[in-house]
Amino acid sequence: MKKLFTLLLSSSFLIGISHGQSIDENHLSELNTHDNAASAGGGGSAGAGVIYSSDTVACYTWNSSTNEWESDEREYYDYNSNGDETYSVYQQWNGTEWENQQNYIYTYDVDGNLIDFTSQTWDGTMWINAYRNVRTYDANGNRLTDLQQNWNTGAWNNQRRYDNTYDASDNLLTRTKNEWDGSSFYVDAVSTQIYDGNNNLISTIDQEWDGSMLENTYRYTKVYDGNGNQLSNTSETWD
Repeated sequence: MKKLFTLLLSSSFLIGISHGQSIDENHLSELNTHDNAASAGGGGSAGAGVIYSSDTVACYTWNSSTNEWESDEREYYDYNSNGDETYSVYQQWNGTEWENQQNYIYTYDVDGNLIDFTSQTWDGTMWINAYRNVRTYDANGNRLTDLQQNWNTGAWNNQRRYDNTYDASDNLLTRTKNEWDGSSFYVDAVSTQIYDGNNNLISTIDQEWDGSMLENTYRYTKVYDGNGNQLSNTSETWD
């Protein structure tokens, strides 16, 4: 089976969705709110004034019986005035019209850092939340936390969280994986990184929680020459 991919440009996302499928107005209003917060000067009511450009990737399947390309699937991408992707929709062709499948919403802070990524699925009439990742940053733009949540019974439920620490040179020192037990987070794994005086990463040590303490699992060691060129990379397993 042969497939053809095309890239199309349109001036408005609403033009792209005007053929058979509908986008939940509440969802569009939510997108507008996120985009306004991330982009100075953007805004307006739902579906108006917040779409700056729209790209479409379409996939066609070759029908050898009719010798024609037939619609298969496509995805729209929308951006804010800074060129950051704010929204994408994945659709499939059912033989008559395009059907919504999934969409993704991206929200940024005033510095352009991605602070919220939300995935939604289409239930036939409206978009339903599925998954999201919420991030925080320090004043230097280093990512401090990644909170992963799933949508269940009408609310976001914690799944896991990653916490990062950095040194004065903004090098990542530790990354801690925390799992949610239903009432609080507990440490599940930690990765620790060590640097030389030239900020070259020379060692990474991975540890996992065994129920009572953190236990070593892997170590990765790098060696550099005087010019900072990497000479070797060694992986070791803790016995």
